[in-house]
This record gives sequence, structure tokens and C-alpha cells, in this order.
Amino acid sequence: MSDFMGSVNGLESPDYKAAYENSPVFTQQIKDAEKLAGSVKQDDKELKKACQSFESIFINLLLKDMRKTIQKNELFSGGRAEETFQGLLDTNFAEKASMKGEGLGIGKMMYEYLSRQKVVQAYKYAKMMSEIQGSNLTE
Repeated sequence: MSDFMGSVNGLESPDYKAAYENSPVFTQQIKDAEKLAGSVKQDDKELKKACQSFESIFINLLLKDMRKTIQKNELFSGGRAEETFQGLLDTNFAEKASMKGEGLGIGKMMYEYLSRQKVVQAYKYAKMMSEIQGSNLTE
């Protein structure tokens, strides 16, 4: 029993740690962790952009449907050119509203919800993998 404890304590020695930290396995683990951290940041940016784009599309459709409720006056209606310009103006307004500030807040709520779901899914995956490998991951 004491031989086992001695060998375990030997793993914590500075010589072992230095040898491990200089090993190719440790170097590869560090590179993998850095790569994973970079991809998580990129995924987070893409998720935020997708949520903002969704809100922009929603605002644009909302404006388009609201404009349909307004009765057109032939005296002041500009015809097809005005409709085209109005559509471009609504699209631009919707993009600016969703990208600057909080807009309607739909994009922010979606981002927060999907971010939490992503963390939950990552935890479930890690737990499943640890169970497959035989270790226990506590909650």
C-alpha cells in the first residue's frame, strides 16, 4: 500500500510535472484547447449575428405589413418608384434597428436562450462522453 502511495506522490513531483509539460502530448492538449476556445468565440459571434439578422427580418416584415394598412392617396402616391424606395428604406431601418442598441429585443432574447441551450447541450455531451470513458462527472 505504501508503494502505491509513493508512486502516486511521485506523480506530483516537480520533475514529473516538468517532464509532462515538455511532452508532445501536453503541447498538443494546449493547442487543442486554444483551438477549441477560438472556435467557441467564432461560434458565439456567428450566433449573435444570426439572431440580429432574424430580428432585422422580423422588423422589416412588420414594417411592410404596417404600411399595407395605410390607405394610399393618389395625389401623394409616388407609384412603383416610391414603393421600391420605401422597401429599401424599411430594410435599411430594420437592419440599423436590430444592429444598434436592442431594437425590439427579440434578437437579444434569442441569443441568450440559444447560448444557454448550447451550454446545456455541451454539458450533456461531456457527461455522456465521461460515462462512456468510465469516469463520473458530477453535476
